[in-house]
Amino acid sequence: MLGEAILRSALFRKESRGAHFRSDFPDRDEAFCGLVTAIKKDGKIEIDIRKKREDSKGRTKETKRNET
Repeated sequence: MLGEAILRSALFRKESRGAHFRSDFPDRDEAFCGLVTAIKKDGKIEIDIRKKREDSKGRTKETKRNET
């Protein structure tokens, strides 16, 4: 289960960043700038990315991108 979560988290990120280089996605993509998380929910591993953004009033809010 842990190995699957690590692999799916790595494949979720369609970019190269730091030590995580992908030859199929050699460039950095700011859409993936954030914390990639993996959780087990209803027997399935869910991968998402959480990133902080500012709204038009300068308030920080968390956004989420999800893949099951």
